[in-house]
Amino acid sequence: MNFIDLHTHTLPKREDVDAVLNQYPAEADSTLAMFSTGIHPWYIAAESLDDELGKMEELLARENCVAVGECGLDKKSKTDFRLQLEAFEAQLKLATNFRMPVIVHCVAAFQEIISLKSNLSVEVPMIIHGFSKSDELAQQLLNHGFYLSFGDRILESDALRQVLKNVPADRFFLESDSADVDIAEIYKTGAESRGAGTSELIQQMHSNFNSVFNKSI
Repeated sequence: MNFIDLHTHTLPKREDVDAVLNQYPAEADSTLAMFSTGIHPWYIAAESLDDELGKMEELLARENCVAVGECGLDKKSKTDFRLQLEAFEAQLKLATNFRMPVIVHCVAAFQEIISLKSNLSVEVPMIIHGFSKSDELAQQLLNHGFYLSFGDRILESDALRQVLKNVPADRFFLESDSADVDIAEIYKTGAESRGAGTSELIQQMHSNFNSVFNKSI
């Protein structure tokens, strides 16, 4: 059974990894075995937003496209926040139309994202990728129906490993994102944090993926 890398920007270096490759709409490689597509808040341009959303619609119709994202809100970005909101809301609507989960980028805007999920009545799964915040925030997000994905920061943070330990088994994923790190190391640390074996954690990630993405791999 392969490792599942929920979110990455690079092709896996090992053969025993099933990865969701992040693809920007205008540059997407639609021949990948499995990918997501979305407009990152850093790179939103008002003049090309409609074209990018149109390209997303084409890509989301493909069987090997499994999620919308990464997309979201980032208050530390130079991109106008109102434009970020417009782009994110449009992508949430696409996710709803295509019944696809959303891989969410969030920096200093968690309350806004929680509010959007509620106000727009978003029912498709929303996964906060690269989660590295407090247990209190984790529990708040979980209570609002979000999933959490943990990356390489669990390798260096005792506090974050404790957060991971407290997350219900069916509500999290593991990812490499853009880090130059072996996903197997993230799984090993994640398993140790939860008092489980790596093979047990791999099985759990497959179960979670099959449930959230409605796709068996």
